Order: sequence, then structure tokens, then C-alpha cells
Amino acid sequence: MSEFITLGTEGRSHIEIKQSKFIGHCRRIESAEDAAAFIREERELYPDARHCCYAWVTGKEPRLQKTSDDGEPSGTAGMPLLSLLDKNGLSFTAVCVTRYFGGILLGKGGLVRAYTECARRAAEAAGIVDLVKYTEFKVGVPYPLLEKLRYELSFLGVVEDGAEYG
Repeated sequence: MSEFITLGTEGRSHIEIKQSKFIGHCRRIESAEDAAAFIREERELYPDARHCCYAWVTGKEPRLQKTSDDGEPSGTAGMPLLSLLDKNGLSFTAVCVTRYFGGILLGKGGLVRAYTECARRAAEAAGIVDLVKYTEFKVGVPYPLLEKLRYELSFLGVVEDGAEYG
């Protein structure tokens, strides 16, 4: 049973639509403070960008989340990014899409599609993983009982990660 779904690594993407450049970046986070640091880093990386829109979610219970349209029309960036995270069941994840305005208006629908697609590509580049909580243990057993132990443990869903014979 999965503990939670998150990103395997950091992911980046870049798309250009009607001369506007969208740069996506997503990564795993541990807390709201971690998310805030990530957003700060993105703003510092692209100080001359027009918009730095983001969404992030933390753990399972209580689940914290935050979005920002950063000056884009309300509901065209932050909420679509959060919807993408929710649709994929992601936790402990932050996504930021930075936009350099190209001079051509995209309209609300165009902005939603652009931000969502850029974030989707970044998440795809990072890889979505299903983290599972487990406990590792070692068992010493006489060799004649080894196969019996493996047989019994298979019914419990135990996965063997190797054996040492001595």
C-alpha cells in the first residue's frame, strides 16, 4: 500500500507560446518553509520575469497547500497548477512556472493551458513515484527452514532483499 505519491527528482520544462516563454520547475518539498525557499530561489533565478506562479502541497494530514497567480488574471495559473498536483495525487510537491511575457495576450483559456502544460512537462521530467513505508529486518534461520520461511513470508507481502549464507 502506498504511503504517498510525490516526485522522484527535480523536473524542468520550457515552452514558448505566442512569444511568451514559460519555464517550469518542480521538486519534492518537506514543509511550507521548504516550499517558500523554493519559490524564493525561482524568483532570484529569473528576477526580470513578469510572473512567477506556483502551487505546492505538503503531507497527508493535515494537508497544507498554497497557490499564487502572481499578477496573472485570477484563476489562470495557481489553481490550474494545484489542480495538476491534485489530479496526479501528489504530496510534498511544489511547482513553479515563470513567464516572460511576449507581448501577445493569450486570454484566460490560453494561460490556463500554457501554465498547466508547462507544469505537466516538468512533473513528467521529474518522474512521479509511489513511496511506500517499510521496515527492514534481518532474520537468522537454519538452512533447512529457509524455503519454509520464504513461503510463509510471501503470504504477508514481505519482499526479500537478499540472503547471506554462512
